[in-house]
Amino acid sequence: MGNSKIKSNYLGILIVIAMILILVTGCSSSDKNNKKTDVQDEEVNVSKESQETEAEDIVSDNPLVGETVLTVGDEKVSYSEFILYLKYIKVYYENIFGETIWDYDLGDTTIGELAKQDIVDTIAERKIAKKQWREYDVVITEEDEMNIKKDSSDYLKNLTKEDISYYGITEEVVYQFFFDNLMAERVYDATTMNIDTNIPDEEAKQITICYLLVSTKRLNSQGELVDVNGEEKKAAYAKAQELLNQAATVEDFATFAKANTDGAKIEMTFGKNDIEEAVANAAFALKTGEMSNIIESEDGYLILYCIDDYNEDATLAKKEEIIDDRQMSLFQDLFQDWQKEVKIELNTDIWDKINFD
Repeated sequence: MGNSKIKSNYLGILIVIAMILILVTGCSSSDKNNKKTDVQDEEVNVSKESQETEAEDIVSDNPLVGETVLTVGDEKVSYSEFILYLKYIKVYYENIFGETIWDYDLGDTTIGELAKQDIVDTIAERKIAKKQWREYDVVITEEDEMNIKKDSSDYLKNLTKEDISYYGITEEVVYQFFFDNLMAERVYDATTMNIDTNIPDEEAKQITICYLLVSTKRLNSQGELVDVNGEEKKAAYAKAQELLNQAATVEDFATFAKANTDGAKIEMTFGKNDIEEAVANAAFALKTGEMSNIIESEDGYLILYCIDDYNEDATLAKKEEIIDDRQMSLFQDLFQDWQKEVKIELNTDIWDKINFD
């Protein structure tokens, strides 16, 4: 389940953060036969008494340890807790883009500053969502407790002693991190469980097409892609007509397309509303094994060959995507109402001192 409600505008930063944070918990949905664990206080905060052992006191020379970065309602988010979220994002994106991504200048901000703000939004999101547990009868089971404790212990084992000490990361802080994400996930599931999952085939149908492109674009002196002139366009159409005649005699359209296309790819799977109307209409009119006439598109002249006029796997995936979107939309509407009742305060003095170094 991907339930990140707050999206970024640049490079998709943190679009997948919720998925990362939920998946790392490794906690399964509660079994109705499991014994339920009482959640003690109204805000569902984690106390040391809820754990089997108290974390050892950590002495750190980091002046930020013990400081509050964020307050959500009457719940305080410590510097150490904030760092747990930051570290997941740091590892994930640095593995893809490298360590210098955080200084990338976006004009009015940097990737690092944007990611920090998204972490604030994500933490606030989870704190606010978990506060709804009573409304939706959300519980954690003994199995959940054991899973959270195991995940907390495993996480601490993967940290260096230096990081544990410097960032003030205790078992209590890690437990809170996993607990909040599990509770938020459970609230999300409870609020969206009755969403309409009936998706008609005509809404979700996906087809797979092999295609050949004769481009009507060219690069100008500034390196910009522009339309060709009238004579060049006529020449492109003549070439497309010649290729269409040849394609009618070949046994392997894919090999022929690969050898003659101006495009980067020769195959795509899509729904009727995923591409421009003229191309979609022509593609969806084909049966498996049929080839189209020449179709004019925004990029040039296309010849389509239908590989599969009903891609079952892709259609099923699309239905799941539509259901996810419906769930997301419902949850966002509810969350907006919940958020109005909660005051969120950011300690900018501490915030400004946090970075991805």
